[in-house]
Amino acid sequence: MKRTKILCTIGPASKSKSVLKRMISAGMNGIRINTAHADFPRYEEIVKNVREISDLPIMLDIKGPELRIKTEGKLQLTRGQVLEVGVKKSDKTHFTRDVYDQVEEGDLILLDNGLIRTHVSSKKKGKIILKIQNGGNIEGNKSVNIPNKRMSFPLLSEKDLKAIEFGKEKDVEYISLSFTRDAHDVKTLQKHIKGSGIGIISKIENRQGVLNADEIIKESDGIMVARGDLGSELPPEKIPMIQKDLVIRANKAGKISIVATEMLQSMVENIRPTRAETSDVANAILDGADVIMLSAESAIGKHPVESVRILSSIAAEIESQPTCKTIEVESTEAIPTSIARAVSTIMAGAHVDKIVVATRTGYTAMLISNFRVCSEILALTESEKVKRRLHLAYGVKPIWHPPFPGRNMILRAADYCLKNKLVKTTDTVLFTAGKYINKPSTNTIEIHRINELEKYMKEKRVKLD
Repeated sequence: MKRTKILCTIGPASKSKSVLKRMISAGMNGIRINTAHADFPRYEEIVKNVREISDLPIMLDIKGPELRIKTEGKLQLTRGQVLEVGVKKSDKTHFTRDVYDQVEEGDLILLDNGLIRTHVSSKKKGKIILKIQNGGNIEGNKSVNIPNKRMSFPLLSEKDLKAIEFGKEKDVEYISLSFTRDAHDVKTLQKHIKGSGIGIISKIENRQGVLNADEIIKESDGIMVARGDLGSELPPEKIPMIQKDLVIRANKAGKISIVATEMLQSMVENIRPTRAETSDVANAILDGADVIMLSAESAIGKHPVESVRILSSIAAEIESQPTCKTIEVESTEAIPTSIARAVSTIMAGAHVDKIVVATRTGYTAMLISNFRVCSEILALTESEKVKRRLHLAYGVKPIWHPPFPGRNMILRAADYCLKNKLVKTTDTVLFTAGKYINKPSTNTIEIHRINELEKYMKEKRVKLD
């Protein structure tokens, strides 16, 4: 199987069960719902369809402290033109937050991921007058960036709070927070989801997020390198190295890393990607990303299934090359990190066909994954939610099992894998589990040839039922 996971934004082009099934067959590993668009009945329809056909994780993307411009119909903008933008919903063209008192004459304002540059020409009667610096078209609900300014409005909007409650009610696996600026933003979201088991993916897409990346990663379950808005806030030539740096930092911390935005943008219209897009995807994989993500390509594009298939084929090709290299994880959890490091060291010097991790929380499986060992990792868990979350971990195949009675976790895990044809009798398998303990922690590593383990269990008349 491919080790790099694929996360897809689901929208009008892909929300039906038939298309979702084809995307899963093509290699999709996770579902993203962008709450910047559509409404809750639409989100509920997507969740219902996904849950009925798969166990893939659902990530609810909330807007956070983002700013957008809403229009009635398409606006054709030309250089030198002025555009009057209000801050009230009753205005035909308006910003989604009241920034009237926070912007000043001369401020640079970028629309639609920076494709259209404007500056504030003046302000009058609650309207902000923008002068267009380069032409283009905008319609609907496009992004707005005001570089070098931290806007002082609440982290979570009314719709965000409603989306969080929706996510808890629907038992989603992740919430991704747009425009995360610092650890305080993450902690604020943590308070709202406490006790739900929902993971937080912090989107790094502004200057503050880059500067505070380490503290954000520490408080999050993973990060998304959201290159669209990031490329508007910062010079575009800086984005490639920022991407590499953020992925490395997340991997070293034992957290999920997602690279997103415009990976196969031309496939919104075309059946094949450009050569540059193919190289971009390959480089994200070589950088060490756990997950590569589709946005418009899968949400509104003409070829959502083929887009997933292309990503899968690129991942399989890159992973087939002799490029497997160990990453030194620096998690603060000493014992699980030591176990994961030991697994990585063993894998470098011994032939092991598969790794089996008996895990309650998924944490050890995630750490081993982030060491980038080359063998498949089978993560056995009795938690359906942990299983779904682990679908986004690099190289991990999550498997649900019924609760194992007693303490002999490794023998029970081996027996379960053999009975369910997850391993072969000829395989050499490395097992990790929590032995002689009741709390969720891993403290044991054992390596066995499955046929020899079978023989031992028969000779000793080991009964696991």
